[in-house]
Amino acid sequence: MTGTRGGVGRILAMGIGLAVALLLLAAGEARANYYSVAQCGWGAGADADWWDATGGTKFRLESLCSGGEGDHLKSFTRDGAGTVTGTRFARWRWVAPPTTNIRQVRGTWWHALHDGMEQRIGGAAADGGFAPFLAAASTDTAPHEFANTFTPSVPAVEDRLLCARADTKWCSLEASSWSALKAVTLTIDDGVPPGAWITGGTLTDGGWRRGDQFVSFSGYDAGGGARSGETLIDGGRVGFNDYPCEQALIEGEWRATRMRPCFTDVSGTLTIATTRFSDGVHTLRHCVADYAGNVTCTADRAVGGVGSHSQHGCS
Repeated sequence: MTGTRGGVGRILAMGIGLAVALLLLAAGEARANYYSVAQCGWGAGADADWWDATGGTKFRLESLCSGGEGDHLKSFTRDGAGTVTGTRFARWRWVAPPTTNIRQVRGTWWHALHDGMEQRIGGAAADGGFAPFLAAASTDTAPHEFANTFTPSVPAVEDRLLCARADTKWCSLEASSWSALKAVTLTIDDGVPPGAWITGGTLTDGGWRRGDQFVSFSGYDAGGGARSGETLIDGGRVGFNDYPCEQALIEGEWRATRMRPCFTDVSGTLTIATTRFSDGVHTLRHCVADYAGNVTCTADRAVGGVGSHSQHGCS
């Protein structure tokens, strides 16, 4: 099995036997689905990037995501930096994997804000546009929960510490301002199906096959990644692969701990004992499920004759 993945992650909860096998028994049609991503809480890290519109001169970051009460992702104004020009900001940003978007976000926020500084949380567009659904302009250091559903879904979510004045004005940094987040859960909208292929093997070479034969297969998913694969002969399972995914059991549900928790590319080889099957032509299929539960199966492929006889025509 091979694979690649992207983003910055801090914990690895490798794939633990999931109920996705039940999904693979369904037909190979794609269906829209969702998955949840836990961030900076419950022992999960932060698969997010931080950026400072001033080039590092007016803001700084602090990150602690170890699973304790003190977990936080913070943006601070820099002590002794004087002032910051209006519209300038620092931000934490979560980006949905390719072919997916963010449907919902919930978490906890708190802040200390002075002289025009604000904390804003909202959806971000690929062109840099930002639409906040939550904003605060005064100090409140008691953590509060928030939640928002995006309609339509958005490609990214940002938490900004912003000088909320025109770019011809400025905010004083004499008193330190900061914004904080923790225990963030993002719901990813992933309706694009994975790819599934049978790539070769002696079982597909044609002619009469007997004894142990092998088949090679592969899968691909650019969104949440490939979660599992299943190989079937005549509709019955002859092989199953539960691929490793970065996830954790949180509050009774499996949540990813990275924006893309599983490998994008997977492959494998399966040995099949033909003595398990009657003589004659059979159908071979391989299915792949992604982390959101979308399933794709190859078209049935005839393999034959497969059987237990030592040679064709024996009785």
